[in-house]
Amino acid sequence: MHDLRLAVEYCDTLAVMHDGRMISIGPPADVLDDAVLGGVFGIRAAVRSTPRLSMEILGLADG
Repeated sequence: MHDLRLAVEYCDTLAVMHDGRMISIGPPADVLDDAVLGGVFGIRAAVRSTPRLSMEILGLADG
């Protein structure tokens, strides 16, 4: 799945790959940290856990 917002809401485990390499695997809130979101996807986003797990895209990553 490539829609990060849907992945955060509906998946228990995510695997992030970049340039053919596994970058991170685990629960969405753990996997989608600032470094992964900026470095792999080029975005700034906030993963929130209340009232349910969701993600808000805030903009493009710096640099």
